[in-house]
Amino acid sequence: MNALSTNRFIVAPINLLLYLSYATLLTLFLCYIDEGHYNFAWMSEPGVWFVFGLYSLFFLVILLLVDAFTFRRLSGIQKGLVTVAIGFILNFVLVATLFIK
Repeated sequence: MNALSTNRFIVAPINLLLYLSYATLLTLFLCYIDEGHYNFAWMSEPGVWFVFGLYSLFFLVILLLVDAFTFRRLSGIQKGLVTVAIGFILNFVLVATLFIK
């Protein structure tokens, strides 16, 4: 019975805050580049905020699942190094897709 109750889905409050802010920033970026207008004019429409919330929630759930199934196995400096490496690779891919045509 103890093997089944590993508390895999308990997230520290600071990690939850970081994941929520990252999901929100990622969604803001995607809304900014949407349809090639590169502006935040969509903020004036109330219905779009619902979609913004759904996208943010989707990315938050993805981040929580990644945390639950991968980062829980790492600890200390290993977790930090893996996080920095993954962040560097994802940011490089993001910048490459924006500027390389």
